[in-house]
Amino acid sequence: MMCPPAFLRASVAALLLIGVSGCGVLESISEPQDRGPNYGKTLADLQEVPLPETLDPVPVTTIDEIEESYRAALTVAKDADVRHRILTRLGDLEMARSEQNQLDATQQQSFFNDAINMYSELLVLNAERQGEPGTPTNERLLYQLSKAYALDGRIEESDEILATLVEEFPESPFAAEADFRRAEKAFSDSDYDKAEKLYGTVMLAGDETPFYI
Repeated sequence: MMCPPAFLRASVAALLLIGVSGCGVLESISEPQDRGPNYGKTLADLQEVPLPETLDPVPVTTIDEIEESYRAALTVAKDADVRHRILTRLGDLEMARSEQNQLDATQQQSFFNDAINMYSELLVLNAERQGEPGTPTNERLLYQLSKAYALDGRIEESDEILATLVEEFPESPFAAEADFRRAEKAFSDSDYDKAEKLYGTVMLAGDETPFYI
């Protein structure tokens, strides 16, 4: 298994040092107040030491490095729930990379195929585990998949996933947004009857949703 990045090792070391020094602080607090002349130096006796003018920069961890760490963890993870969480994080990382690539692109092309495939595979895995205790729901996966389709310009497929999301999870916090986006599509398609019904559904959710106005 690969070694953790340097900044993680440094963070762990720092936490251990904090723990050790913390014990010393607690012990000093519990000491009696009458220390006597030979007790030792206090903070006021310490010589001043100037801080360095510049500090070494903290290493920046890239999405690729984070993804590599997750994939390394995936090779040793046996528990189904742990593997599901790792795969979900990998899907989210792929979404983040795809969105950044789309922003940086100079020409139109497909960026979200990998994210779409990963979320779709997770939905299949959940279907295979249906009924098992602790099986994650598809609520967030459907939302992320519909978003990936939409960002990739595959609006029809995104709309179908949103419809599935609302049908399976009508009380979901994603439901109002899903109906709003479906209403927007119906409106742009000149399907005003469908748009009216979907806008009405969003309004029924109340003004606590940002899509009410």
